[in-house]
Amino acid sequence: MAIDTITIRRPADMHCHFRQGEVMELVTPATARTFGYAIAMPNTTPPITTAKQCRDYLTQIRVAATSNNDSIYFKPLGVAYINEDLTPEELRKGFRDGSWIAGKLYPKGGTTGSEHAAESIRAIYPQLEEMQALGMLLLIHGEVVGPEGREYARWDREAVHAREIMPALRRDFPRLKMVREHISTKIAVEEVLADESGLVAATITPHHALLTDADVSRGGLFVDANCLPVIKGPEDRSALQQAMISGDERFFAGTDSAPHDTTKKYSRCCSFGAYVAPGALEAYAAVFDLHGEFEKIGGIERFEKFMSLNGPNFYGLPLIESTVSLVRNETRRTIQERFVIPGQRILQPQTEIIALFHEEVGLVPPFPWIEQ
Repeated sequence: MAIDTITIRRPADMHCHFRQGEVMELVTPATARTFGYAIAMPNTTPPITTAKQCRDYLTQIRVAATSNNDSIYFKPLGVAYINEDLTPEELRKGFRDGSWIAGKLYPKGGTTGSEHAAESIRAIYPQLEEMQALGMLLLIHGEVVGPEGREYARWDREAVHAREIMPALRRDFPRLKMVREHISTKIAVEEVLADESGLVAATITPHHALLTDADVSRGGLFVDANCLPVIKGPEDRSALQQAMISGDERFFAGTDSAPHDTTKKYSRCCSFGAYVAPGALEAYAAVFDLHGEFEKIGGIERFEKFMSLNGPNFYGLPLIESTVSLVRNETRRTIQERFVIPGQRILQPQTEIIALFHEEVGLVPPFPWIEQ
């Protein structure tokens, strides 16, 4: 029998960018109305390397969320930016006082805000040793770019990380819990599945799970989908989808929603990052729908595990006591929400942040399910 409504515990976005200032004020409600937890990435300007910075940033996010009626259920969680400037003592202080729950490792020069990253993995071994002792999670942007970002093709960087970096991290820090963020390849899925420690997990974004490089480059490049890691091929997408629907507790939702206004996205040097908060839940549901999961025994439960349970459980967080519902999209509604930044000075035009799943972008058809 066909179902018309899906209700799950309020989901958790285990990887999200809120930016700062007017952009934060504009985009935060789109996440707050759907998600309970949101892990706020620390690649701000300047990066978050003190406990006080992190507390102040989380306060700003909570204030930005208050324009949404559902913000009562919304709880952003802080992350430290791991580099040589962040001392083990500050790491310990921020973790013990609840300022942050994890630390983020970026490849230097490999993505937005990564110019402040550590020069090498070895350079931050004291910090990683402290995190292991504390039981603090390490979140990894799992790509290797090399000096100046020129040594490895963007298509290969995740595979190089799996081959060269992760084995050393697992060997040298066998008790450190790690999350491979926004994985984009079959190789990364296999890496998580092969680990028997129970200490390695991964987030999957809706855009990496729905799209392929052919989708985002047909007739030219959809700059709205220009992100890192780059969206890969059909075999990789299939592996991501199978991981999502498997029910495996080591895979969970992390949108990597990364807003940039049109002056940065629609420019000669397009910024990396896809703004996917509007429609993220619907996009994840579309993947499960593609495989007929909602008509199978346990399918809705597997969807809830991926969206709402696996992430908080891996982090050791209490579950959010609230639910959200999706209804069958009989009227073919689409994502139409606009995010406009008014011009602040004379002759300065307004700018806009374009949601990747917006109907005008045209990358995806109307989703089969829409949030109620």
